[in-house]
Amino acid sequence: MNIVDVISLINQMQSDGVIERYAIGGAVGATFHLEFLSDTP
Repeated sequence: MNIVDVISLINQMQSDGVIERYAIGGAVGATFHLEFLSDTP
């Protein structure tokens, strides 16, 4: 599965009401937070 497929799937899930917009933004924010924590000793 490539990034285009993933974005398409997320858009479909949002259209179907499975997830809401804030869930997507929160997941992106969490990723940045976790990347920072993985770099600390």
